[in-house]
Amino acid sequence: MADFYEDDTFSGESKHIDIRRRSDLRSIYFEFLRDFKEYLIDFVQQSMAELVVTEMPIHTTPTNIFNPQVSGRYITVKNQGKVACFISTGKTGGFRLEPGEKERFFMNKPVVATTITGSTVIGIIQS
Repeated sequence: MADFYEDDTFSGESKHIDIRRRSDLRSIYFEFLRDFKEYLIDFVQQSMAELVVTEMPIHTTPTNIFNPQVSGRYITVKNQGKVACFISTGKTGGFRLEPGEKERFFMNKPVVATTITGSTVIGIIQS
C-alpha cells in the first residue's frame, strides 16, 4: 500500500490508492486522524499563548488593567458586577461600563479602571 502523505499527493495530480480490504481503508483513516489530532493540539497550544482570559476586582482606587509592555492587542472588557465602572485610556478619554455591558477596543496605551462608589468585577479577554 502506498503512503498516503507522499509529496506528490498534493501536486494536483489524481493519485490512485489501491484499497483491497476494508482494513486498508481503516488504516488510512486512522493515520489521517492521528495527524489531524497532532495538528489540532499544536494549533490549540499556540492559540492559548495568544488568548488570555482574566477576572479583576475594581474598587474606588484606580487599578491598572494593562501596562504598555502588553499593548498592541484587542481586548474585550465586560462588567460582571452590579456597579458601573469607568475605563480610561489615559488623559485623553475613556468610557463608562454599565453592569453587564461589554466593550471591545484596541489597546495601545495603559488602561486604568475605577468605580465611583463600591466595587465591581470585570472580565477581560485579550486576543
